Amino acid sequence: MTTQLETERLILRQWKDSDREPWAAMNADPQVLRFFPATRTREQSDASIDAYRAHLDAHDWGMWAVELKQTGEFIGMVGLWPMPEGFPAQDRTEIGWRLDKPYWGKGYAPEGARAVLKHAFTTLGLPGVVSMTTVANAQSRRVMEKLGLTRDPAEDFVNPSYEPGSPIGPHVLYRLEAAHHTTLETERLMLRGWQPSDRAPFARLNADPEVMRYFPQPLTREESDASADRMAGQLRQRGWGRWAVELKTGGDFIGFIGLAPMPEGTPSGVEVAWRLDKPYWGKGYAPEGARACLHHAFSVLSLPEVVSMTTVTNRPSRRVMEKIGMTHDPAADFRHPSYPQWWGAPHVLYRIGAHR
Repeated sequence: MTTQLETERLILRQWKDSDREPWAAMNADPQVLRFFPATRTREQSDASIDAYRAHLDAHDWGMWAVELKQTGEFIGMVGLWPMPEGFPAQDRTEIGWRLDKPYWGKGYAPEGARAVLKHAFTTLGLPGVVSMTTVANAQSRRVMEKLGLTRDPAEDFVNPSYEPGSPIGPHVLYRLEAAHHTTLETERLMLRGWQPSDRAPFARLNADPEVMRYFPQPLTREESDASADRMAGQLRQRGWGRWAVELKTGGDFIGFIGLAPMPEGTPSGVEVAWRLDKPYWGKGYAPEGARACLHHAFSVLSLPEVVSMTTVTNRPSRRVMEKIGMTHDPAADFRHPSYPQWWGAPHVLYRIGAHR
């Protein structure tokens, strides 16, 4: 029996004969296939279902049919496929998706693709995946970036299956290696890699004096972008760090939550930290995401202890620390060495051990 993947809203399953008609209808829609050489005939559409079904039967992975959990509606496909002969990245497997028009813009593609990535890396043991599309397909490229795939322009290529000189022939290639894929999920949150679309909302929250009231000063756009770049680089390098956080429902970027080594000159250890935008305060998102980070720190990274710090007067963050089971260690309180003249330099240190 073919492995079935499930998400909060989707079921990724083997193809049924009842999928043939809606699949053919979407493959005959010029807007759905506007980045492909041509629409598909009914015969071509049926043949693709036969190929996907046979591959799933033979390998227990491939392009899954996708249906909505709530209604059972067929909405398209999401899955994995061998890279075609003559294409780059022959040593990697492609992740792809195609959804019918009424289901665009609802977050279904990244939701289903995340389940596929988890299956690819944790169950199938794939070393990495790639994804490709025509240069102009901004929608699919945003999904790739949302999933944590990154593009190397040196790997861009002209798709050999398109007519020579076709304006949609030039393609981009995105990659994600298993070692760089660590996404944490909670009931309401997705802790994921950083993507270019996070920069503007992150800069806005870093420029807000109320959000930054327990820091020496708000950040400029340049400082905020540099911070996002550092966190993105650390995630790629270590496989863990300060994750960008988005709401599962709606996909809003709300800030960061994650783990990082304590700064030089402060007590040693790995810190759990968070910074969320003002509209998302008071909803329990910080402790919810921080608990996922603690679980990852102890069960996956095998850390013996995690710490957290903040200025003495930051009661909201201290309440979060206490809510997730951390305890204040007064003997380890310190003055932050980077800002000795700042009124907030006196800091408290909280700890929690793996045994908790």
